[in-house]
Amino acid sequence: MEENLNCGNLVLFASVLIDLVWKSRNEVSFNYTNVSLNRPSPLPAAWIPPPQDWIKFSMDAAVGVASSCAAFVVRDHMGTLLFWRSRKILSVDPIFVEAQAMLLAISCAVSQFARFFCWFESDVKTVVDSILKPSEALYWPISTISANCRVLLDYITTWHLFHAIRSRNVFAHNVARWCLLNDIVDDMSNLALPSSVLSDVKEWL
Repeated sequence: MEENLNCGNLVLFASVLIDLVWKSRNEVSFNYTNVSLNRPSPLPAAWIPPPQDWIKFSMDAAVGVASSCAAFVVRDHMGTLLFWRSRKILSVDPIFVEAQAMLLAISCAVSQFARFFCWFESDVKTVVDSILKPSEALYWPISTISANCRVLLDYITTWHLFHAIRSRNVFAHNVARWCLLNDIVDDMSNLALPSSVLSDVKEWL
């Protein structure tokens, strides 16, 4: 009986350890954070508003079986939703769709918010780096999209572009996923978003 108990405890410990290692691996791979197993992980950080007089564009992608959805939201320093948009992308390459979401957001900024101070934020560092550091860009499928983004940014008075950890991008993620699963795409920003999507903490579905 004691041997069975010890064996059960060992299996439980191994399962918990594997889960911890996997979560730590995801943090390093996707959020580019340093993870230590010797201290507890901090609570996830939520969306951070931009400075006063700035507006923030947060974008994300939801990948489907045969197509995907690129989406972005625009909010002011009070967190007020000013605008959102989604678009169907005929690709299931996550980074490519994320780059399309960035291009969609910047295009909107040029057409409707060019005189504002615009803050762009993506949780995909590859996309951000491909725009800010084109000479170091390694993912060639998005090189043309990144070049178009750089051209459009010249038409915006003042802008910043940053990489954000995933937990600061939940709202945009929710919009992209909701639009994908409900087939809501292409300039449908006049629709009201359901309350279950309007969260900076809880992921939709």
